[in-house]
Amino acid sequence: MTTSHAIKIKDLNYTYPDGTSALKGVSFNMGKGEKVALIGPNGAGKSTLILHLNGIISGGSGQVFVQGQEVCKKNLKAVRSMVGIVFQDPEDQLFSPTVFDDVAFGPLNMGIAEEGVRERVAQALEDVRLAGFEERSAHHMSYGEKKRAALATVLSMRPDIVVLDEPSSNLDPANRRQVIELLSSMDRTMLIATHDLELALDVCTKGILLDSGKIVAAGGLDDILGDESLMTGHNLEVPLSVRSGFRKDGQ
Repeated sequence: MTTSHAIKIKDLNYTYPDGTSALKGVSFNMGKGEKVALIGPNGAGKSTLILHLNGIISGGSGQVFVQGQEVCKKNLKAVRSMVGIVFQDPEDQLFSPTVFDDVAFGPLNMGIAEEGVRERVAQALEDVRLAGFEERSAHHMSYGEKKRAALATVLSMRPDIVVLDEPSSNLDPANRRQVIELLSSMDRTMLIATHDLELALDVCTKGILLDSGKIVAAGGLDDILGDESLMTGHNLEVPLSVRSGFRKDGQ
């Protein structure tokens, strides 16, 4: 099945076992090559939505398609080769003795031959500016380096779609800027769940505003973030660069 959509979600609903309704009739399409920011207040359902994209969470109602393939049990291997998720906490993805082992883990499990694995690891580490870190232990790296190493563990699998959960959280300004530059330079379809609205503006052109499990706005990111009544109505603030006119007057 061919499709122009990288991601297509139709009427997705999900309730946790404790009765918490996390997603309520979520529907949206994402085109190939688009970089979309997923924003919303705490508890909006952003992480729950992200985890549906490669089947980590399932069992609700509705449908999720990745490049034309439905996310379901029989398609999980194919879907997970197309969608790479970078979690908020890098410790969730860094568990091997060395950085090389962490970044090689995915390609090895895909059945890639040793030479190909080494090439993928080298390229992924170069992409995140960690070339030469192969024998380092993640435990001895800075938090910013860990964030980039976690991204490398996904890039080594060469997914068509990269999904990131709060990529700039807990980073100092220099490391945050590095992450923004990396994400801006990546030529991949990207969905970024973030509270960092300036990062969203630097990296993405489109946005989805989620609140209480429902999409309340979708479209051009500048339009969404510049709508003060919309933002404040959902416990968010217009970013300073938008409020000051910096974006409009010549970023």
